[in-house]
Parts: sequence; structure tokens; C-alpha cells
Amino acid sequence: MVDKKMFGLGRGFVYFGILVICSGNHFRGGTITWKSTGHGFEVEFSSKLGWAAGTHCSIATVGSGKNGTEAAWNCEKGCSGTPLVNVNQGSFQCTGFNLAQNWERTEGVFKYTFPGPGPFEIAFSGGAWIVEVGAGSWKLQTTVDLRDRSDTSAPNHSPIIPSKPVYFIKYGCTGDIVLPTIDADNDTVTCRWSVGNECSDICHDNGHAQIATLNEETCTLIINANLKINGTYAVAITIEDRPKATITIGGSSYPAGTIISSVPLQFILVTPDMPSRNCDDKPEFVEPTPSQTDPLVFQIGDVVFLSFYATSRSARITAFTLLDPPLNVQQSALRNDDRFRPGVFAVDLSWIPTGADIGQKKICVEATDEYLLSHQHCVTVTIATVDPCINTLCQHNSTCIRHGYTYLFRCACAHGYTGSRCETDIDECTSAPCQNNATCFDLINEYFCGCHVGYSGVNCQTEIDECLLRPCHNGGTCKDHIGWAKCTCKPGFTGEVCQTGYDICESMPCQNGALTSSYMHYSACDCVVAERRQDRCFQYSRNKHAGYGFLSAIAGIMTAILLYILFDAISNKTLCCYQKTNMVQMEKTIPENKVELHVVEPTEPEPEVETPEKLEAPRIRKHHCWACEVKYNNAPIPAWYEQSSRTYKQ
Repeated sequence: MVDKKMFGLGRGFVYFGILVICSGNHFRGGTITWKSTGHGFEVEFSSKLGWAAGTHCSIATVGSGKNGTEAAWNCEKGCSGTPLVNVNQGSFQCTGFNLAQNWERTEGVFKYTFPGPGPFEIAFSGGAWIVEVGAGSWKLQTTVDLRDRSDTSAPNHSPIIPSKPVYFIKYGCTGDIVLPTIDADNDTVTCRWSVGNECSDICHDNGHAQIATLNEETCTLIINANLKINGTYAVAITIEDRPKATITIGGSSYPAGTIISSVPLQFILVTPDMPSRNCDDKPEFVEPTPSQTDPLVFQIGDVVFLSFYATSRSARITAFTLLDPPLNVQQSALRNDDRFRPGVFAVDLSWIPTGADIGQKKICVEATDEYLLSHQHCVTVTIATVDPCINTLCQHNSTCIRHGYTYLFRCACAHGYTGSRCETDIDECTSAPCQNNATCFDLINEYFCGCHVGYSGVNCQTEIDECLLRPCHNGGTCKDHIGWAKCTCKPGFTGEVCQTGYDICESMPCQNGALTSSYMHYSACDCVVAERRQDRCFQYSRNKHAGYGFLSAIAGIMTAILLYILFDAISNKTLCCYQKTNMVQMEKTIPENKVELHVVEPTEPEPEVETPEKLEAPRIRKHHCWACEVKYNNAPIPAWYEQSSRTYKQ
């Protein structure tokens, strides 16, 4: 559709010697931003669209509202069907108008309640772009995600970039267009070329706006206007916000630099020929215009009054234009400088912010001279509420962190607590850290495990080796059990840890004057009939010694002598504490009454042997018992044996 109103002035018209393209259709790009209202899944949208001058507005209607809607925004993904999101929009406002540059700006604010947290894709599409950019369809789309951020305890806010529908760069010059950004969540904002459905028929990768290079980090377009005199180009950019540190959104992790949301930005770029102007000739803002870095903070209900001053070399300032201002900002007419400086002109802005304006706002003013060259100047205004952290509801020594200058805040909980107000003590026992049936006790930011006997460690994970705590003495063998240990003592020792030595022959195991094989390995009870019996027992130092019992009968004496002679001849060993040559002698005190011997026909009578008065010490040292070593070789008495309790017979 051709813009007949503008065509009534002709296919083009000369304005101070400049050819202005005014034919084609009415769409001049736009953007849409959104934020949660804090009421369930309700969202407030702000749709800012550019049109050919006179489509909806006039210079007289700037700052005022009009009934109806200027666009149809639909939910294309995430909703049931494709409902009209701005169905309840009753009006829109004209926020900018420039007849010389053939554009106007409208803003529609509307609310919509979604069925859940999303995400949802919202879009406005149609056709067609102005003929000079190749016509074609347009599409503006954004994605709404209403899940809570971990750093603000609230849904994300989309980024905002104040702009205008048409920008001019003099043909043959190189210039920059800096796109100012605002983000209520203090995220990093970056820009990129739109692709695919984001830009429909005017995508950069399809050959549009090839005279521009985009610095994605600073959102700055570098324009090299050498391609075509009076060239007209469509620019489609996507604006994205990214967290500065790792956060979670709805339980999903978003590391620093991860894209959270995106909004569209589309506009027209024109390169007119201006032979009489230099590339550096453009309006400049002068003091006392507020600095772009000055912090301007106001409360709800304050009257905000700002003045902007500008001049241009050898040209007159013809207009000041507000670029996407907050609603209800009032603009005065162009006026002369109140300091009477030649060539300086000014404009005044007034505004009474409301609760809907809480947070940071960009107020951008563009000064345009009679050659249609322009320059913009933006100031950041913060509308603050009473600090919610003054009377914070954060509990348990948590820290209240205000979200910018808004009424929003979050509680940074002390260790061990959780909840939106840090009201809940985290139960560290929930994860069942204690092992081996230990009892878990929940504490503040920690826990304690009560271990059963036999276990230790923070989580009772270690079985205690009781053998290390109380090792067995004197060569005893320890066996570890749960909570206790048992020592198996070597012969001659007793006690819980084999700490006590004892005389293993104290119980007099040898009976009836005989040796017994029950004590073969360690007894060596040198038990002999009559009074010459040894006073103590001892343990062999060699293995596999055969023990001896007491002789119980006279008949056994002769048999024992024969066996001893045979054994001595073979192994050359001797009984402990007796001489080898006198081993078969008997004590003098043997009773006279004889015991009958049952011997089977000996071949020859046994010789009579005299019993010695006293046992003689062996001439050759072959003893294997400590008792004999002590008695005959002056060896030291073992430490465990109390010498005073016994004596040797000499």
C-alpha cells in the first residue's frame, strides 16, 4: 500500500536542498519489551512502533493518547492456540513525530496473564516494508520467561533500548549509531544481527544493511555510507541480556554470559547527499545539559524537570525529538537559549513518575538541524521507592539486598538457612550422612553423628581397630571385633592383654611321680619319684621335645632305663637337670617293700644301680630348660618369676 498522504507532496520533495524519500508503505520498524507485574503470571508489555509520519499521529498529538490498537500481538508458542495478547489494550500514545524525516512513534502498553511460567513466544508480523528497502514482510518477536531468578527472587525483565524509526548518516561519511541500553536486573546487554524468523524478509545475512558493521558488545553500529547516494536500508537487530555471574532460573543454571531473554529492534537507515556539509557537521549538546553519567534519582511523585541545550555549526536546530521516553513525559516547544548564546536552542521536559515507573529509565533526546543531521543525548533517571531493607523481613542474621532503586529485594541467607526470608533451618541430616546405623543430630549449618561402639569419624564411617588401641603383650595374638578385641596369649601369660606371667607348672600337672605327654610342647615337668623332684617347671626352647611322666611302679624303672639308654644313643640328648651317665639311678629313699614286676622272661638279670646322695650338675651344657640354666649355669631368672617364692635344691 502506498502512503498517499505523503505522496500528495510528490514522489519526493526538496527540503533545504535535500532529497527526502517519502514514498512506499507505512512500517518503519519497532521494538517490544516486557516485565512481570508481580501478580502471578501477568506480564506488562510495551510496544514501540515506527510508522510513516501521519499514519496515527501528528505534531499536535505527541504526548497524548488515542483509542484503539496500532498492532496485533499474538502468542505463537507456548500458549493454547494463538491468542491475541493485547486483546485488552484500549489505547496507545504518540511519543514522537518528525515530518521532515517522515516518521512517527507510537507506544502501546498492555497486560496479559499467561497460563504458566512459560517460556512463550510473542510476535507481531505483517507487510510490507517501504519500497526503498525492497518491500517484503516484517516480524518482531520476543520470548517471555516468568520463572524466578535466584539473584532477584523475581522473574527476569527484558532489556530496553530507546531508539527512533529513522536514522540519517551523510553519504560519503563514516559514522556511529550508539544504541543506549537499559536492564532493570543489571545484566550485561549485547546485540547481534537478527536471523531467520526474527527478521523475516530484512535479515542482514540476506543482504540488507551491508553498509553497517555491528559491535555486539557495545551495541554500536559503524556505518560506512559510501554505497549509494540517498540509499535506504532496513536494519534488524536482536538485543539480549546475560547474567554477570552464575544464577539459576526455575532450577536451571545460567552461567555468566548465558542468554536469558531477547527483544527485537528494527529501523530504517538513510544516507542522503549533503554537499555543503562536512562529515563532522552535526548537532552537539552543550551545558547545562545533564551529563550522560550524572546519577539522577527521584522519588515517586517528585516533579522531574530536565532541560537540554544544543547547537550546530552554521545551521539552525530545528527540532528536539524524544526517543522512546517513559509515559507521560511532557515536552516543551523549541526555545532560544536562556543565556542568550547565539545558535543555541533548548527544550524542557517535565515528568511526575508513578509506581509504574520504579527503576531506571533512559530519557533520550535527539537534536536535528535544518540539514536533517541529528545527534542524540541520553540521561539515566532512577525512580526510587522507600528502601525495603530499612524494615527488612530477612531473618536469622541474613543480609537484605535491594534490587536497584525498586521495592524489590532479596535475602542473602546465612549458612544453614534457606527460604525467601531465610526463615527455614536447613536440615543437614536429610541426606543421611551418618553411616553404620549412627544417629544424626541436626545443628545450625552442620550436623553431628553419634557413633555406635566400635566406629569413629565424622560420619562414623571408620571401624575402630581395638587391637591398635590395646595391643596384646608378650607375643599374644589379637583378634579385632566390633567394639572389642580378644588376645590369645602364649603359654606362661594371662590377662586381658597377656600382661601377666605365671608358672605353668604351678598347678602340679605331673601326677604319681610320672611324666605326662599332655604337656609335651612346653611342660618339661622334670617329675621324678621321691624327694628329688624338681621344684619348678620350664619351657623348652626347641620344638618337638618329648615330655616325660613320673614312674609309677618299680617294674617300670627297668623299662625306662632301657628306653633312656636307647634314646640317648640315638639322639645324644639328656633329660633336663640330670647327668647323662647317672640318669638311671634312683633315690636312696625308695621304700623297702617291693612291688611285684610283671616282666616277660628277661634274657638276663638287670644290674643293681646305686642311688646317688645328691644330684650332680652335668659336665656338658646341653640343657633346654630355663630352670636348669639357672640352677647349673647361673643364668638370670625370668622377670615374670618371683625368685623369693621358690628356691632350688642344691
